[in-house]
Amino acid sequence: MKSTDPMFRMLGLTALAVCLAAPLAQADEQADTESTRREKLLERFDRNDDGRLGPVERRHARKVHERLDYNDDGRVGPVERRRAKKLRERLDRNDDGRVGPAERRHARKMHERLDYNDDGRIGPRERRYGRRMRDLADRNDDGRVGPVERRRARELHRRADRNHDGRVGRHERRHARKVRRNR
Repeated sequence: MKSTDPMFRMLGLTALAVCLAAPLAQADEQADTESTRREKLLERFDRNDDGRLGPVERRHARKVHERLDYNDDGRVGPVERRRAKKLRERLDRNDDGRVGPAERRHARKMHERLDYNDDGRIGPRERRYGRRMRDLADRNDDGRVGPVERRRARELHRRADRNHDGRVGRHERRHARKVRRNR
């Protein structure tokens, strides 16, 4: 038996409208997210402020994305974003909210010093070594290495670096420990 009651017809049309509207609302939400994402990309990578990303700017954006994608899954997830934020805060030495050219140069220099196996990344062992060196240099335990502490650490590093390659290798560290013990 077919019901032609207007109430049932209205209920059916409402259910159909809800079913059709849900994907549209989701698509609209995704468009808003995509628009916001595009604006953030432009804000961050549009160096010449022309409102679009040119080939050089896109290449730079891809490089940054690859660097931030630690687990190589093709996307920068929430854990990787938090990690990047913490890194940005550490690199921002003058606390102005951005990492300027001098801070980037300093970061590159530190990266080169810590990347002992020259793979372009600071692995867990290299990170531990960097923390250990920072802790040794931070004589007053304030969490930062000040100018006096930096000079002292530089002098110790210079003395320990016997082959003058800018790095203190395993054998040089062992020798420095032996010299320190024999004093």
